[in-house]
Amino acid sequence: VKPKFFILENVASMSKESKELISKELFNIEPILINSSLLVAQQRKRLYWIGKLQQDGTYKKVEIEQPQDKGILLKDILEIPLNQEEFVGNLFNKRIFIEKVGTLGTGSGRTNKQGMCVFKDGWRFIRKLTPIEYEILQGFPVGYTKDISNTQRYKALGNSFTVPVIEHILKAIFKYNN
Repeated sequence: VKPKFFILENVASMSKESKELISKELFNIEPILINSSLLVAQQRKRLYWIGKLQQDGTYKKVEIEQPQDKGILLKDILEIPLNQEEFVGNLFNKRIFIEKVGTLGTGSGRTNKQGMCVFKDGWRFIRKLTPIEYEILQGFPVGYTKDISNTQRYKALGNSFTVPVIEHILKAIFKYNN
């Protein structure tokens, strides 16, 4: 198969050796690192290898610019505002508010990957993210996964691409291809 274009995505935390091996296999195309946090309220650093088929059957790197930061913060997308039931404790009266959630995982627990910890007015609040918040954090329309169980929603969304990042890449490919 020789597609006109290809996109390969993988985690940015992969080993240097794995990254080099993938680049070598993909005609020495180096990846671009894009953090989803530029387009959604989630830290999700991913490497993207993007190539265009050449006349000789090899691929050439498609240059992709970094997306513009939309400045979307976690507090802007919360479906359920924080309330007193979520109070956990005071941390030295520090006034901190987490602006971006960590990379989404595939479960609904209270760990760093699936839940969140928010500091507001010096108080620490914890709760798990809702499936709707997962959808928003991945750039899907609200309700996109509503017809499956919450367990499957968390899995599907945690394993998905961040839609606005893929949209950004595809727009650049279409522009590159006139």
